[in-house]
Amino acid sequence: MINFGFGVQWVSWMKACVTTSRISILVNGSPTEEFSPQRGLRQGDLLSPLLFNIMAEGLNILLTRALNLGILKGVLVGANNVRVSHLQFADDSILFCEAHWDQLVKSTWKPVLDNIKSKLSGWKRKLLSFAGRLTLIKSTLSSLPVYFLSLFKMLEGVARELEKIKAAFLWGGNNLKRKVHLVKWVEATKSIDQGGLGIRKIRDVNSCLLLKWWWKFGTQINALWRRVICSKYKIIEDCWHPPVRPSYKHSRIWSDILSIRASSNSIFNFFLANCLIKVGNRNRIKFWTDRWCGDICLKSDFPILFNLSTDKEGSLHHFFARKTSSCVWNFPHIRELYDWELIEEANLIAVLSSAPPLCNENADYLIWSNDATAHN
Repeated sequence: MINFGFGVQWVSWMKACVTTSRISILVNGSPTEEFSPQRGLRQGDLLSPLLFNIMAEGLNILLTRALNLGILKGVLVGANNVRVSHLQFADDSILFCEAHWDQLVKSTWKPVLDNIKSKLSGWKRKLLSFAGRLTLIKSTLSSLPVYFLSLFKMLEGVARELEKIKAAFLWGGNNLKRKVHLVKWVEATKSIDQGGLGIRKIRDVNSCLLLKWWWKFGTQINALWRRVICSKYKIIEDCWHPPVRPSYKHSRIWSDILSIRASSNSIFNFFLANCLIKVGNRNRIKFWTDRWCGDICLKSDFPILFNLSTDKEGSLHHFFARKTSSCVWNFPHIRELYDWELIEEANLIAVLSSAPPLCNENADYLIWSNDATAHN
């Protein structure tokens, strides 16, 4: 703390908070005699998160020093050689070192299955009513694999095994004896409004959590992980969504994230329909291919004019810069337009008359269409 610039008096106060605390432990419901812990703060101490941040920053400095000394190598990602040595989040730290592929495949989902089976032990099933078992499935069990579901696409066999475990626990069965299920599991996973029990489908949960990376890709433009992805796979950094092009160079995790577009088409289309672009300084928006003018894509609504354009990838800023006045647009074409094409251009200009205004103070950004505050 002294090295961070904190005063001697303040450090002495913090030391007193750590060394003078006394605690007792409940043993069979009775407290033991108080004793002084060797390390740490009192449980629930308001200073704990603040002091933890200081300690975590100290660890970050030590890891950075180890990188400079060559003790920790890290990895170089992409053509821009973005170096990643460690990541810290709360009390978790990831160090990037050499690894073996056989330690990652086959056993990824085993901890999840083991954890769920331990939560669904036989004595818990006997002590809970049907409503209690349903509540446990919908709350605790659905949240256990969230970390894995947010990174990895669940294998079909694992998904079936998880659904089988949930169904057996709900209807009171076990590995030795299978009870009759009163309704099909497909019906049980429907929403309550549709007559189901409201149990979420594990595959849909997996798809939605992976789609969060699509949203983060469009909103967290300066984030380290996004810069790493763009550098590694040579992606244009101002694009809104990651391009989906098959490549053997894609990592397993990134391939799983991209595969949501094909494997969960209905959920992905719902995601795209609700991702709207808020116009700012127009530098990031593509005039033809982005949905910036309401809910329409000009490329799809005016395909003829798009095919005749000589600036198919031009930004909205460039198109606005070509305007000779507030109402007169100057579209670059490969040839002179015929009369019926001029009518189509007039229709395009009519659509653009209701375009969102320019806001030079803010950059272009994504909003969720159901977010009422984002439209204000």
